[in-house]
Formats: sequence, C-alpha cells, structure tokens
Amino acid sequence: MKKEILQGLVKKLEGERDVIQAEIGLYLDSGNVIPAHTNFAEEIENFVDKLAHVHEKLKLLKFMVDNIEL
Repeated sequence: MKKEILQGLVKKLEGERDVIQAEIGLYLDSGNVIPAHTNFAEEIENFVDKLAHVHEKLKLLKFMVDNIEL
C-alpha cells in the first residue's frame, strides 16, 4: 500500500510537470498570452523554477519506489 501511495504521488507530479511544460510552451509560442506589463523573462524563470522543483521531487520519489522496501 505504501508503494502505491508513492506511485500515485509520482503520477501527480508528472501531471504537474506536463502542465508547467505546456505553460512554458504557451508563453514562448504566443505573444498574445503575455500582457505588455509582464516581464517575459521573469515569468519564464518562474516556470523553470517550478519545473526544477517538480523534477527533483520526481527523482526522489522514483528512487524511493525503486529502492526502498516498503
């Protein structure tokens, strides 16, 4: 049961990762999404920070699923 919980968290984070990647794509592909007052580079950096955080959590959870006896 514990392993299933960790696997569920992995799937949740993979979904978050996919959403963040899609948002980055929208910002990069469409100038219409960004109002004139928005700092483009800062917004992209915020998304990259979120993506890095999710990536690190995914690495740890996948390690736990694969290597820790639960």
